[in-house]
Amino acid sequence: MPILLALTAILTLAVTDWASYDGAFFAASLVLLLVGFTEEMTSRGLMIVALRSRLSEVWVWFLSSAAFGLMHFMNFFLGQDLVPTLIQVGSAFAIGTVFYILRRTTGTLIWAMVLHAAWDFSVFAVGHGNPGPLANALGVLQMTIGILAIAVVWFTFRSTRTDTAEGITR
Repeated sequence: MPILLALTAILTLAVTDWASYDGAFFAASLVLLLVGFTEEMTSRGLMIVALRSRLSEVWVWFLSSAAFGLMHFMNFFLGQDLVPTLIQVGSAFAIGTVFYILRRTTGTLIWAMVLHAAWDFSVFAVGHGNPGPLANALGVLQMTIGILAIAVVWFTFRSTRTDTAEGITR
């Protein structure tokens, strides 16, 4: 799923209207990169470590992804309408699951930070100019990747059984 999300970010950048950009947007892009790093440090850095000390991994995934999604609810308080905010929260939960998979499979936070920064930049870049017809299709692809990521994580945890008498995870 992380590879598919990275490819989607690259495709999104390929269909971006670069002629509409100016220096101000590129300067603001530095802030976009830092937001991804900060959100990853919070939700898949500190939170995962803290939750793993007390909860099973399925709860670590769910709570860290849910917290990441809920971080985006603040946009409602900043003036965004409720329905688009709720869609954004759900989307952030799903894409947060992709970042969780990357964090878990690589064992490091760095790659999740890099993918998150690239993803944020691609989403804002395509939204800044005049998005082409492929932009909507890529949005659907993003949601499909997020939903598949949730399914992969869910079925992975579901198929992992812990024998509590022996303390063995299978």
